[in-house]
Amino acid sequence: MTTSICTFANLAIAAVQHLGLHKSISSEPSQVPSASEAFHADNRAPRTGEEQRAVLGCFLLTSSFSSSIKIIDSLRWTPHMEECLRDLDGRREHVLDQSLVQQVRLQLVAERATLTRAYENVMEPRTTLRPSPVLYAQALLSHLDEIRTSTLPVLHQCAPIQLHAYAAQLSINEVALSGDPAVKDKVGTSPTPPNLSRLKHLHASLHAIKSWLEVFFSLPLASFIGLPTCHIFQFRHCMGMLFVLSTLEDASWSAADVRADLDILAVVDRVSERFRRIAREGGIDAHGEAQGEDVWTRAAERLQGLKHLWAGKLTPRPAVLPVPVDAMTVTPAMDTSGALFANWSDLDFSNFDWVNSSFLS
Repeated sequence: MTTSICTFANLAIAAVQHLGLHKSISSEPSQVPSASEAFHADNRAPRTGEEQRAVLGCFLLTSSFSSSIKIIDSLRWTPHMEECLRDLDGRREHVLDQSLVQQVRLQLVAERATLTRAYENVMEPRTTLRPSPVLYAQALLSHLDEIRTSTLPVLHQCAPIQLHAYAAQLSINEVALSGDPAVKDKVGTSPTPPNLSRLKHLHASLHAIKSWLEVFFSLPLASFIGLPTCHIFQFRHCMGMLFVLSTLEDASWSAADVRADLDILAVVDRVSERFRRIAREGGIDAHGEAQGEDVWTRAAERLQGLKHLWAGKLTPRPAVLPVPVDAMTVTPAMDTSGALFANWSDLDFSNFDWVNSSFLS
């Protein structure tokens, strides 16, 4: 299914580019006009609402896929697409247009966060002259707040907008964590105090995940039949980050408190049961396949298999004596292979194959 998504996304981008929907209609046709240019040669009217919705919708989906799959590129954002966004927002022909506009704006913020995090991954070791990712995160969070403030009251409870907003919030907090080492390069001559900025963004990440899941669980069962794939990828991201937060070994961070606040195993159970109900109450017969072979039931079963895998990594650890604040050091986290990682940017959620097998098969 991942291959199919890549194929369909590339086909959509190719269609948009062939029709020239991503750029303004040229005032002069080229010497050897393409089919789309010849078609528009005698028609210089502004883009129709259908054309604007098509190009913006293509960006929204391909950008969401690109941020998650990593092996495809999204439709490149252009000045003309910005004009389409403003024009569609200004006309306000339908409330769904406003929903699309807000979702695109939120995805633009999420894409910038993803690109900033990728940029941090390939840069040379940080110097004092290079701004901290926290500064970029603060700017993106301010922009996110502006988008939320500009949302029409009628759309405040719109689930797709809320899901995109919380997913963007999670991605932005990852930017702040991407350049924030969990340990010093040299272990210590002096105690390392808790990194308050890091703790702030860890808690903000947990809050974004919890809020996203609350919206996800509030969706009517009937709406899951047509649930956009981008929200499935957001679910993958939230669960991946929740697992990291639930297993993070750091003296200044309590993984046990995370599990008490948002138990990842309970979340898996709740999602699994919801998927089974979708199949039962929706009357899905898997197109003649044996009962239980539909995609929702298979997803529920695979999630339960994932639960057993994660349960072994979430076993309670022996209690340790509290460490005085003046002697507290930040303990490096451990990945599944036992190697230390000092940067949050070392975490790559594109390799969470359990989602591919559960939802995309």
